[in-house]
Amino acid sequence: MPGISRWCCPNFRLFLWDSRRKLLCKRAAPEWGQFCMYYLGFFLILMSLTAFMCIIIIHYVQRYQTTFFDVNHLGGTPSVSMRPVATKQLIIYRLQDVQMAPSSYINDFKNLLQAYQNQDNKTHQECTSTCLNSAKPCKFNISSLGPCGKEPYGYDTESPCVLIKLNKHFGWFPCLPPNDPSRQSQQSYIEVECKGHQPADREHYSELHLYPQNGFPTSFFPYSAQKHYLAPLVAVKIENPLSGILVTIECTSRYEGKAVSSLIFQVIVVGR
Repeated sequence: MPGISRWCCPNFRLFLWDSRRKLLCKRAAPEWGQFCMYYLGFFLILMSLTAFMCIIIIHYVQRYQTTFFDVNHLGGTPSVSMRPVATKQLIIYRLQDVQMAPSSYINDFKNLLQAYQNQDNKTHQECTSTCLNSAKPCKFNISSLGPCGKEPYGYDTESPCVLIKLNKHFGWFPCLPPNDPSRQSQQSYIEVECKGHQPADREHYSELHLYPQNGFPTSFFPYSAQKHYLAPLVAVKIENPLSGILVTIECTSRYEGKAVSSLIFQVIVVGR
């Protein structure tokens, strides 16, 4: 090993710098100049091509419009979500401890509705047409949620509220253009129907109230990444579910008789 070290170290130093022949890593200064110029030109060309392609993409790809596919022709529809967010879509609370048990549900309601309370005429508009045809999104009126639009959203009573909404789905719209020959109606709402998932579930509550009763206004669609866009809401008030019994509710949205999407959730009230 000592012999190898005595042989390697001088040779390695000679490889790094040969003072007699003026070579750095066995290359003379002109060779290093050619080497650096070649790779400098290579990377400049590579970066120029990358920048050119980025400019083309930014110029031709639309920010607010899909370019290479039609969402409706692909058959995609928006999914439905609910508030309050609950584990496994199960809402459970105790009436005896109403100040503490449903606090997470109430806060979830408040956080969602906060954005709707901040709407103004600068960012949103009142919509009356059947389809959204402006870059400014429609204003959603919280008062249309009835008693479910006010705190504590039914969680201080035996009749809790649940909010359902159609999730943002780029380019999807339920209504056809007015001049489309296949257009069958001027329906201005996506109907929502909620009922017990099974016949037995329908015996475990007195009634289901929807706010607004008509469903989701079609004036909020299509979604095309409008700034400040807020999806429409529908509130479901479950009147007097039987205490201690799990009630499964199914909500289905339809437009012109065709199902758009559905949601199943469960509610149990303990301690009546």
